[in-house]
Amino acid sequence: MPFCNAINPPSKTFVKPLCVVCEDDSCGQHFGQYSCKACAAFFRRAVASKMTFECRFDKRCDISPRVRNICRYCRYQKCLDMGMNQNAVQAFRDSYDKRFTRSPSASLSYNANGHADMRRLPQLFDGYVKFQHLRSTSFGMLAAESNSQSWDPGVIYRTLDLETLLKFIPQSTYSSAKKGCHMETSLAYDMIMEDHFAPFSSLTPDDRKKLFDQFSVFFCNAEKSYNTYKAFGHIENNDKVMLADGGYVKLDEVYKYYVDSIDINADPEHLARIFVKCFTYIAKVVVPAMVKVGVDDYSMSAIYGLALFQDYNPDISFEAREIAYEIKEDILRDLHVYYKNQGLNDVELTTKISKLMLLVPTMEHLGRLFRENFHLADLFCMLDVPRAYK
Repeated sequence: MPFCNAINPPSKTFVKPLCVVCEDDSCGQHFGQYSCKACAAFFRRAVASKMTFECRFDKRCDISPRVRNICRYCRYQKCLDMGMNQNAVQAFRDSYDKRFTRSPSASLSYNANGHADMRRLPQLFDGYVKFQHLRSTSFGMLAAESNSQSWDPGVIYRTLDLETLLKFIPQSTYSSAKKGCHMETSLAYDMIMEDHFAPFSSLTPDDRKKLFDQFSVFFCNAEKSYNTYKAFGHIENNDKVMLADGGYVKLDEVYKYYVDSIDINADPEHLARIFVKCFTYIAKVVVPAMVKVGVDDYSMSAIYGLALFQDYNPDISFEAREIAYEIKEDILRDLHVYYKNQGLNDVELTTKISKLMLLVPTMEHLGRLFRENFHLADLFCMLDVPRAYK
């Protein structure tokens, strides 16, 4: 029996069985094995839709509750390995558990089965997860002492106090952060040129350039903010900001960030006075807003899709604007499915998505702050500006 030790013989106390796939608390037997609702729904969708998956790594991915959505191949394989029965999966069911046959026009029905009903967001999420993996690998290849190798935001967030946290995260320097920014921008372009962010790659070169010129700055600063949220979002009155090299800068010590750098041609104190407003905006405005929303990789993937496909950009072609509008509509519908499946009622769902959407102009303003300050610094040859801001 898979859970023969779920009964404690001395006390006869029942211990709730764990999901055989991710080891989260189970909600009973599904398809012949104990499983949680999430893994049961995933297995049902995969079998009913006859999905095929590929592992992007070595086919040995972790399927713990926190990361079970990252690799669908390994998750599905573990379902099979643990004995979940494909033949027990019946036809698609609606929210009242009645069987129905899906017609082509019903491809976007919003039922409790989850991500199978999404058009865009799962692909955006897959692309973003791949970007994160490649960024970590690339930094490791670039320099063995890379700061990013010593920082695991998934472990740090919620678990470590500030004193312990700073043992793992070193202070950043401008030169290393600039190098990280260049690499991040390159990997971001590769990410959106793949099918995950389709149909971006099929747009005209001119439209792609105009969209990416805006997106690259947005992405770099959103990543600074999101990584700060993951590292320091649980710290009250946080005064630190994560940068592209995996290190941090402290708001009252910004000048240290510009010391001893071959890319700096001005007084570090002067540069600190110019850029401290940008870092303060991240720590005091953007990150607290992220905390209130409770952002995660899925919601950040949605934000990046919305920020990339700028239907309000007057410089792109009419065709590109029409495509961007349709994609943004798909993303908003997918967010509805995503949060609905988390058990939010209509009011909570509307509030959640609205707060998430308000993050977009907040981070666009952050990008403008950095652009203006880099333009000023470049005008007086104070530092070597990252390519994304030129």
